Amino acid sequence: MGDNFSYASLNDGDRKALDSTLYRLEEVERWANYREWGGHENSLLHTVRDIFFIPYLANLEEEYGRRIDREVLMQAFLLHDWGEIATNDTLWKHKDKVKTEASELEYFRQIAARIVPDSEERHGWIQAYLLQYAFAPEEEIGLLSLEKEDKNLVLVLKRAYPVEALIFNAAERLGYLCYAINCYTRAGYFPAIIQILRNQQNGLLYLAEPGNLHSLRNHLFTRRIQRQTQRLITACDRHFLEV
Repeated sequence: MGDNFSYASLNDGDRKALDSTLYRLEEVERWANYREWGGHENSLLHTVRDIFFIPYLANLEEEYGRRIDREVLMQAFLLHDWGEIATNDTLWKHKDKVKTEASELEYFRQIAARIVPDSEERHGWIQAYLLQYAFAPEEEIGLLSLEKEDKNLVLVLKRAYPVEALIFNAAERLGYLCYAINCYTRAGYFPAIIQILRNQQNGLLYLAEPGNLHSLRNHLFTRRIQRQTQRLITACDRHFLEV
């Protein structure tokens, strides 16, 4: 995916298009429910901060003998939120109801067509962008608002990059937890940690299941941490912001 792209090779117009995209990512505000508690974050900040989870998780997985395509993962993470320029960020509690995948992909295709004129190279960008959905079970992929051809491509990616898809999803979820910690350290707002832990608990448990990510099961979300997380969520039920 995307082996031939070079910023230096872009003409002035296409370079401006890429720069404009990055600036517009900075305007996509995330976490609307938490902003008043010092939790400011935009999509550009999320990308450049949380991408560092990718090599960290990849290193841990490789210690268990797995071969990880880091380039695919890094490209996927760099591109994955570009579509939100068209739709803005979706609140967690609305993600199952608001289906924005198709409109975000269409907008991403428009950007890619401007920045990457080579069709083969552009297809690599599309694949990298779609990797974010390859974590989901096949039945959930079938429910995405994407065209059938794009859903089929997600299924192909799921088979070709199963561990990379899990690492991508883990990096996203760990980024959410970093955001919650920032809410607490900046403004002393502890309920954000409880709420986001509750939202992410099932996904983290799945990632830590045997056969999925060793990095979570044996290092970051061990059985001991899982028990502590559940006790914390149960003890602080009254602090939940969302229902």
